[in-house]
Formats: sequence, C-alpha cells, structure tokens
Amino acid sequence: MVIGHRRKLNRVGDELPNFVLNSEVVKRVEKIKYLWINIGESINREEQYKTVKNRLKGGISSLRKLKDIHPRQQLEQVYIALFESHLRYCNIVWHALSNIKLSKLQR
Repeated sequence: MVIGHRRKLNRVGDELPNFVLNSEVVKRVEKIKYLWINIGESINREEQYKTVKNRLKGGISSLRKLKDIHPRQQLEQVYIALFESHLRYCNIVWHALSNIKLSKLQR
C-alpha cells in the first residue's frame, strides 16, 4: 500500500514500481484492516467512522435488552466493554473527524 494524500496519489496513478520481496512481486492493495483499524491509501477516516458507528449501534441494542435484567453497576461494566473500548482504542483516528461526526459517536 502506498499512503498519501488523495490528490497526490491520483497524480502518481499506477506509475509506481513493483515491490519485490523474496523474488515475489508484492501485490498492491488500496486498504487493509489491521487490529480492527481500517487503513487506506488516502488519508480518510470515513470507513473507520462507519465501522465503529455500526458497532456502537449494536451495543445500544444489547444494552437495551439488559437494562431491565441487570443492576446499574453491571450495566456500567457492559457500557465500558461495548462503548468506551471502541472509542478509546486508537483514538488518534477520531482527532481528524469533524465535530458533527464526533458528537454523533458520543451520542
């Protein structure tokens, strides 16, 4: 993967040389998922935002099902596991998001 600004990557296009490792050409990819973080060639956090937003939606439905069954202290632990863990993990990703998207995640 070649990482850079979208405009600069468009200028380069497919002109990049092939990389060879152990006499095999390394296949170029546009994006990968590594340790639950989406990493792409262009510096765009939209896909990661969507992934975490969907995980949080699933957490909300789980929390709603548990609210009448478990005491508040246990629900707080569930919240930390289902919500805070996703928001704190690699939180440098959220630094570049717009305030609107950040507030949506926090809500």
